[in-house]
Order: sequence, then C-alpha cells, then structure tokens
Amino acid sequence: MLVGLALVVTCVILNIAGVKVVSTTSLWAVLCAVDAVIVIVALAPFKLGALVGAVTKPTTSTVDLIGGLLIAM
Repeated sequence: MLVGLALVVTCVILNIAGVKVVSTTSLWAVLCAVDAVIVIVALAPFKLGALVGAVTKPTTSTVDLIGGLLIAM
C-alpha cells in the first residue's frame, strides 16, 4: 500500500513540475526498462549452439481448447 501511495505521489509531483519533466522522466524510465532486452538481443548471436542438446519429452495432456486459452492468458 505504501509503495503504491509513494508511486502516486511521485507521479503527482512530476505532473505538477510540468510536461518537460514528465517527458524526460518517461524517456529515462523506458530506456531503463528496455536495457535488459537490448542486452539479450546483443548477446543472442553468441549463444547460437546453446540449446542444441536440449530435448523435451512429449506429454499426454488432456487440456482442451478452453484450458489452452486459459494457459495462454
């Protein structure tokens, strides 16, 4: 509850500060969130043979269409 309240108060303060502050903060937040994806994409070509030996056994599942949709959601 306190974390949510702190987030709301922070957003209110940013909105009061103005559009420029909100846009700059949003840009930095997105860049921080996307950093992990950028690192994974950059390192992926070096791991091409990492899953060569990975094998999974087929399962006998009784999940129907509704169960599959629930799993997908």
